Amino acid sequence: LLLRLPFAIASVSSVFALYLLTRIYFGYIVASVAALFMAASGLFVAFGRIVQHQSITMLLILISLLLLSLAIKRDGWKLPGLYLGMICGGLALLTHFDSVWIIFPASLLIFWWYKKYRSTTSLAWTNKLYVFVAIILFIFIVLSFYIPFLWSLTEYQFSYWNRRMTGEASNSINILLSYNFSIVLIIQCALIIISL
Repeated sequence: LLLRLPFAIASVSSVFALYLLTRIYFGYIVASVAALFMAASGLFVAFGRIVQHQSITMLLILISLLLLSLAIKRDGWKLPGLYLGMICGGLALLTHFDSVWIIFPASLLIFWWYKKYRSTTSLAWTNKLYVFVAIILFIFIVLSFYIPFLWSLTEYQFSYWNRRMTGEASNSINILLSYNFSIVLIIQCALIIISL
């Protein structure tokens, strides 16, 4: 229980974080459906029941994007959202290197942040400095682990990466069916059809 509890809390918190993030851009109805899809996903539920990185990685990615979005949408979050969002993004990359994909949406959000605030101060360079410091903070967090990691690579890591790149691909349909009840899949398909 003690080992699994943090992962279960992270999993449940991810549903709430997804709801908040989606509500910022699409409103509460779309956010509610998105959170429902996530909460009803058997694979996501499975991640919340085991001691593995996926729940915490997902939570940190969602919190990072949520904070960066708040930095754009609410002036009170301008700097706290920018810096805390970049810290959470860096921490997500520390939980697993698959989190590298956060760089694309985070970069877009930082661009939007800069576009919004570039003319709000008399000293235009200060906002460039804020973005520069946020990016350096992110890079510092990530490199604090990955530089020592790269110096200590063994044959095991190379073999692992080779298996991931060249190994047999998993069947996504079989995984989906293994982790989800048929009724959940039927409801999700019905909601997709209704949304069209």
